[in-house]
Parts: sequence; C-alpha cells; structure tokens
Amino acid sequence: MSAVALATETVPERHYTHHEGRGATPHRSNPAAIHRELSTPGVEVGMNVVEFCTRSGYSAGLLAEPVGPTGQVTSLDIDTYLTRWDS
Repeated sequence: MSAVALATETVPERHYTHHEGRGATPHRSNPAAIHRELSTPGVEVGMNVVEFCTRSGYSAGLLAEPVGPTGQVTSLDIDTYLTRWDS
C-alpha cells in the first residue's frame, strides 16, 4: 500500500472539506485528484516538502504522514478566506 493510501486512512478528509466550525471549504480540489497527484512525487520519511496553493490543506495533511516526524511540510496559500482558519 502506498504512503498516500495509508495517509488517507488516518487523515480526516472531512475536517478539510467541511469543518463543523467553518462549514464547507471553498476552492478545494477533488480528493481523488489529490490522492493521484500525491502518489507521483515519491515523498519519503524525513523529506522537507513545500506546497503552494494549499486550498483546504487536505493535501498538506496527507503529505505530513509519509514525511513523518523527522520531515516537514510547509503549505502556502494567498487566499485570505482560507489562510485565516486554524486547523
């Protein structure tokens, strides 16, 4: 099983796509497309990864799993509606 497939079992997609405190997340990508795209780069334990155009943050949550505690994910977006939310 791929690292992304394993991450989808532990990262709560609904937290990113429809959070109880803030409602549905606008400007989000299809989760199936995110899974497919994240399977390509070969992210491994200990890597430092930067992601641009974060949108919901779901892909950053998925990336955090395979890089593990020794890696780091930095996720950036410029949409003020999205960036003002706390996870």
